[in-house]
Amino acid sequence: MKLFWGALLLGSILLLAVVINGKPDTIRMQKIVKANHRVVVNVLDCSEAHIGKTHVYTLWFKYASKVQSLRVGKEYWTDCCSKKKAELLHLTSYSDLFLQPGYRVNNEFYSQITLIAMMSMCAIYSVMQIFSNKPAFDK
Repeated sequence: MKLFWGALLLGSILLLAVVINGKPDTIRMQKIVKANHRVVVNVLDCSEAHIGKTHVYTLWFKYASKVQSLRVGKEYWTDCCSKKKAELLHLTSYSDLFLQPGYRVNNEFYSQITLIAMMSMCAIYSVMQIFSNKPAFDK
């Protein structure tokens, strides 16, 4: 049984590390959305990919002499491709981060907080079970 709790502890710690590693991007996204600073970019290419039943719409654009890409919604993609210009949310302090206008970052923030809390509780409970002398489940 200790092997199970050890594996659960290791899995919890790994998933916790992955989620915490993505947290700074979410914080940067929140700052960009809150500032609502828009920049106009030249659209170089519009690509649509089919992954199973899912469609992924990507804008390739040039900003500050650098080619960047951004996944966007279908309506915004169609609009930008026809105009060859796009208005994106951006802050100069985060040179590689652009967002579609109207982007909502709150859902990502809440899901990350929930995952961090759950994985922390799982890791703590696993440690308690590893060092406890009584069985976790009565037969």
